[in-house]
Amino acid sequence: MITRIEQKVYDSNGQSFGLNLTRATLDACCKYPWTREFAVNDTGADRSVKFGVYEDDVPIFNWIREGAPDRLKCFEAQIMDFSDDVAYSVHDFEDAIVEGFIQLEELNVQANEDAIVTEIERWNGNRIPRHELVAAMNRLQANQFWLDSWQGEPIQAGQLKNLTSNVIGSFVSRTTEATFASNPGSSFARYAADVVVPPEVEAEIAIFKGLVSYFLMSARDRQTYYEWQRALLIELSNELLATNGEYLDPFSRIAWANAKDDVQKHRVIVDQIAVFTDAAALKLHNGLIGSKRRTF
Repeated sequence: MITRIEQKVYDSNGQSFGLNLTRATLDACCKYPWTREFAVNDTGADRSVKFGVYEDDVPIFNWIREGAPDRLKCFEAQIMDFSDDVAYSVHDFEDAIVEGFIQLEELNVQANEDAIVTEIERWNGNRIPRHELVAAMNRLQANQFWLDSWQGEPIQAGQLKNLTSNVIGSFVSRTTEATFASNPGSSFARYAADVVVPPEVEAEIAIFKGLVSYFLMSARDRQTYYEWQRALLIELSNELLATNGEYLDPFSRIAWANAKDDVQKHRVIVDQIAVFTDAAALKLHNGLIGSKRRTF
């Protein structure tokens, strides 16, 4: 996105350098600074394989990482990764409550709590011991802003916002304190230090992620919806390939014209779909496939 698709700077041959950001800025965006060759399994329940560099990204990636330790995130990227974890875990939890997916009353039943903790263990790949997860659940439920139920009343909405702010502040302050304590006198730049997330914070973040997984992502009645989304995107990508670039945006059409093989053409389609909003993807899918669309 930022080294090619967001066009701002071009060389004399018409090659886009995206926003022309510095090495340090680009490196801070590399959550998985390695190619598919060095892909690692995620610790989550899906055991998905993670990598951040396609083969045609290697030249710019090598420039970004010149002089950097192999497959090691810089300090700024570690901050980005932690911030991402905090934001998504807490706000997904908040959204799931507001939308009625998480039933807070069920958390007060011991039998349900056991099942929920078991799901959270599975979700994080048994990386965090069960007793630490139970303790983290207890700490969160002891928070002064924790809700025991949700009816969508304004006073509850305010309390939920306070809970969100409180736990995010707690995650950040405890991690900041631990990071400074573990890196005394450090310059905190690039590879001079590491972000240190206390085990208690990791466990509490895992609780939020696991609650969303238990009530929403792993729910059987949601699987049909996820399968529909997956099938729709596959249909859309296949149709864009079959129409030989006709329905791509101007930038992607140029990339398609310059593609030398099927691998590069597939990359163009991936990049095109990546910039769509949900609404744009649905609109294009319905326009291209229309009556040919199968019933999901």
